[in-house]
Amino acid sequence: MITHYVEFCFKTFGDRVKTGMTFNEPRVVAALGFDNGINPLNRCTKQFGNCTDGNSVTEPYIAAHHLILSHAEAVKRYREKYQAKQNGRIDIFLDFVRSEPLTRSKADYYAAQRARDFHIGW
Repeated sequence: MITHYVEFCFKTFGDRVKTGMTFNEPRVVAALGFDNGINPLNRCTKQFGNCTDGNSVTEPYIAAHHLILSHAEAVKRYREKYQAKQNGRIDIFLDFVRSEPLTRSKADYYAAQRARDFHIGW
């Protein structure tokens, strides 16, 4: 389905729009829509939010996986069919939360790195 949409966008706007974004903050889409359920599709495990259906343990990762796959397909399609002629680029917009160690300890350093990896390393 994403391929139909990006094909339309590339054909219709590619001569004028030189930088395209496939997704805005996909981590937020996965986390807020499938972990705590405060954004659409409002799915979560009952104890994590006011949801009637969902699984906060697995669904955020499944959603993120499919967001990444569809981004990759859109980029592939653009590079193969449009980039040489349109001279543009296609990106993804990631959100980032900066995490710093509380102390100079090795444990705090690694904890801060894990937090950064969790937010942007996927």
